[in-house]
Amino acid sequence: MKDVRKIKIEDTYALRHQILRPHQTIDQCRYPGDFDELTAHLGIFEADELVGILSIYKVQNNEIEIPDSWQLRAMATSTGARGKGYGFKLLNAAEVYASQHQALCIWAINGRS
Repeated sequence: MKDVRKIKIEDTYALRHQILRPHQTIDQCRYPGDFDELTAHLGIFEADELVGILSIYKVQNNEIEIPDSWQLRAMATSTGARGKGYGFKLLNAAEVYASQHQALCIWAINGRS
């Protein structure tokens, strides 16, 4: 059983670059809010290799009027680790984290498949 754990922001950059932004520089894989106190970066591992990531930020969505909103961002799973439920585990861990911080809403934008 693979477990999700908090990781350092720097540990997300390789997958962010490889999966989400392959035609951009590593510097463009850094997002506003990455170093905010409440931001969490989550990872899932296979045999000590990071194969999935997700970051969650306390960010108000201006299109909805719900306080305590949290944004999911930078979710990626390496090609060889897809179809194993790792994305679900990352989403579940993000939901638990946000709930522990009194989140009323979790949102995402710019999702890709």
